[in-house]
Amino acid sequence: MHRAGLMIAKSADAQYARDYDWSIRKDAKETKFEVEPDGQATAKYTVEANLEGYEDQDFTVTGEITVANPNDFKDTQVLLEDKLSLEGATCSIEGLSDGKLELAAGETRTVKYSCSFESPVAEADYTGHDNTVNASWTDVEGTTRTVSAKAPLEFEAASATDEMVTVFDDFTNPENPRELGKVKAEEQSKKFTYELVLDGIAGKCRTMTNTSTIPEQSGEDGNNSDSADVEVCSEAPQAAPPAPPAPPALPAAPPAPLAPLAATGLDQGTLWLAGAAGMVIIAGALILLRYRRRNP
Repeated sequence: MHRAGLMIAKSADAQYARDYDWSIRKDAKETKFEVEPDGQATAKYTVEANLEGYEDQDFTVTGEITVANPNDFKDTQVLLEDKLSLEGATCSIEGLSDGKLELAAGETRTVKYSCSFESPVAEADYTGHDNTVNASWTDVEGTTRTVSAKAPLEFEAASATDEMVTVFDDFTNPENPRELGKVKAEEQSKKFTYELVLDGIAGKCRTMTNTSTIPEQSGEDGNNSDSADVEVCSEAPQAAPPAPPAPPALPAAPPAPLAPLAATGLDQGTLWLAGAAGMVIIAGALILLRYRRRNP
């Protein structure tokens, strides 16, 4: 009859979830413009995305424990305990009854285990610790025997949130933001520059707000958006010049010259004298006729 102790082995997979945190800063090169009544201003903006850090959470240690009973004559009850050298961890093993595993003679069984943490693990403890499993049983002589196995803990990120983010800008239209570009955590920081033409309103000053954002999957905080204000003042339109005075009235046209008389060989003066003499002769004849009637 061969009497041998149990054999045990284990694995350990230590993981966490990493969440990256970003901030954004936006500046306008010039914040005020003076333009003509119908003028436009070209504003220049700089948007800078910065990695602020990360937070690791959801720490777990999982793995498998394999126990072999090399004896071919005796079923054995094995008490299994799994512990980490890190404080604040609680481990549980699947498939146990009152913490014990029933192994038939010559049987080998593999069970799964998992460990959770009450609080986050310090980054300094991501390496340098181990996970130990102890297997205890009573041999044929009634002696309690224990065998152990260890696996080193090397915490690694199982997932990463916001490891790469997209930078947006609303270009003064919050209903229609546009993508400026993407930035990765390994880049730490990235700048974007662009120009925007802003229209003035004649005779008024108007302030236009331009907002940049970095949406984060894990939720936004106060540093995920930033705005820049630019004021454009337009000159008032010029009043129309007064109408020129009306030109002075033109003088009346001179009377039309008399039409020339038909040619008679006599000038106008001579004709006038002849007419006047004729009138005198006629008047004298009328006086003489009246005198004869009165003195027959």
